[in-house]
Amino acid sequence: MALMVVAAVPVLTLALRPSVPALIVSFAVAGAAIEVFSIAWDQSLQTKVPRDVLARVYSYDAVGSVVAVPFGEALVGPLAHTVGTTPTLLGCAVLIVVATVAAAVTPSVRRVTVQEARPT
Repeated sequence: MALMVVAAVPVLTLALRPSVPALIVSFAVAGAAIEVFSIAWDQSLQTKVPRDVLARVYSYDAVGSVVAVPFGEALVGPLAHTVGTTPTLLGCAVLIVVATVAAAVTPSVRRVTVQEARPT
């Protein structure tokens, strides 16, 4: 979970040094971190959630992962117009870090341990 804090790097790069080489590197690093998180997340779901409800949990997870996107996209344009692009991007990076840290320090998240996959 804590690795998701790296997702703020491309947003910070857009705010502070928006050059193509810097963006390529920052998006590559963040993409790798997100993929590692995704593997750990899927493995956790598959080992912690009973098989008979796993599809339902995956569905709720997918909805929860994308439901806020349209709201964020609708809000960020007017916000950037009002306060400027750089402050908006910095604020978004802060939100990513705060949300990630809040999730990572949650006791139930911190107690999740890695287990071998259940036999099929």
